[in-house]
Amino acid sequence: MLGQVANYAPVVSRNTIVKNSIASIWQAIHLHYGFQSTGAHFLDFSNIKLETDERPEDLYQRLMAFMEDNLLKQNGPILHHGEHLDTDEEVSPSLENLAY
Repeated sequence: MLGQVANYAPVVSRNTIVKNSIASIWQAIHLHYGFQSTGAHFLDFSNIKLETDERPEDLYQRLMAFMEDNLLKQNGPILHHGEHLDTDEEVSPSLENLAY
């Protein structure tokens, strides 16, 4: 199955995909395309607007995807008060309400 994934990701070495874990593959793809999570783009949230010919549900999904992409991960690159989290952060009801 990873061989098929490698067919659709020619910019990443085939061995990087075929001989590694899914987490390592995502790391390589994020690194290659420059969207490694750093928290630096979180202020871009305010620039997400309803596009022409876009349904409100599409906007909601983009907002939620942005928030989920910026949640803190256990032992991830972003620290909270200088420390790693013990568990992955979940979307709270308050955070979800921001998208409404």
